[in-house]
Amino acid sequence: MSRAAFTEPTATVLIVDDVPANLHVLGDLLRSAYRIKVAIDGPTALAIAAGSERPDIILLDVMMPDMDGYEVCRRLKADPATREIPVLFVTARGEEQDESRGFEVGAVDYITKPIRPFVVLQRLRTHLDLKRARDILLAQNQALEVAARLRDDVDRIMRHDLKSPLITIIGMTDLLLEDEDTPLSNPHREHLSVIHRFSHMLLEMINLSLDLYKMETGKYQLRPAPMDLLALVRQVIRQYAATWGDLRFCLTVEGREPRAADSLEISAERLLCHPMLGNLLRNACEASPRAGRVEIDLRRRDDGTVRITMVNQGEVAVAVRDCFFDKYSTHGKESGTGLGTYSARLMALAHGGEITLDTSCAGQTRLVIVLPVRQNTAEAGGSPLP
Repeated sequence: MSRAAFTEPTATVLIVDDVPANLHVLGDLLRSAYRIKVAIDGPTALAIAAGSERPDIILLDVMMPDMDGYEVCRRLKADPATREIPVLFVTARGEEQDESRGFEVGAVDYITKPIRPFVVLQRLRTHLDLKRARDILLAQNQALEVAARLRDDVDRIMRHDLKSPLITIIGMTDLLLEDEDTPLSNPHREHLSVIHRFSHMLLEMINLSLDLYKMETGKYQLRPAPMDLLALVRQVIRQYAATWGDLRFCLTVEGREPRAADSLEISAERLLCHPMLGNLLRNACEASPRAGRVEIDLRRRDDGTVRITMVNQGEVAVAVRDCFFDKYSTHGKESGTGLGTYSARLMALAHGGEITLDTSCAGQTRLVIVLPVRQNTAEAGGSPLP
């Protein structure tokens, strides 16, 4: 964009000088291109600058009685209503210390007397262009702030108005599918499984679309609550066993097969733990050979954490091992987004946990998820992704 396109031909220039002849010289030079306002002292200049029709730029003499230009500029920059107006000092004092003091109080430029018309016009045009560019950026920032508030409003709507009925649907289908005494035909049970699976998929999509950015920047506010991690893992396994029926799933707790009455209570956010485990288990299923075996083991550790180990047959390709958890990193999947393992790690980090990849065993891929058993709600939320 050309400089002429930026400059406002009707910009208002306030000229401040206690010598009328100087006001006339500058006024005659600028009147054909700008609206002109004048002040013969500091208090008048401050009143005009803060008035209803504020100037776009100020040409300010330094040497004035009672209130000099330095004090006028200092007061202009101290007032939120006038601090953004660019100030150019016009003075016969051209010593380095004079210029330095002028910049210290907030001036943007220094014009020495006797003035050269070309220099004055070019400096004015340059600083008006810069002011207009700053105003455009300010307007854009304000628009971004409005958009951010709107996004937060949508976040609240999605979290409360959409997630609540979805969770109800998931819970009701859970109850129906888990109750073996419910008189359901096989086709009906299959239909319920489809509803259950796609409800979870929709819930995961909502979580990802709203929360990934907050987790990336460490601004996500975790909402931990007591939950049975073992029951959640069982639920996730049932969900994926229906899709990958040719795979064998082996669940153990502390190295043994869990009993029906067993539980593993932790403090966490279920709406994050479910997609985290689901993404990792889906990844394991997709990487496993037909009729393969997927193992999941849960163990409490003495350091106040719980360790979830997920092992599947099939090795992670060497080309993606170093970027396995990177955003958009995918390999060998036509429909892969590269967000599964990335988002899973973000969700673990949001809990104050971690996920690591172990490929030391030939022919296997091992993922280790570590989560704290208890959350400090005052500190929950994790830190920005390193």
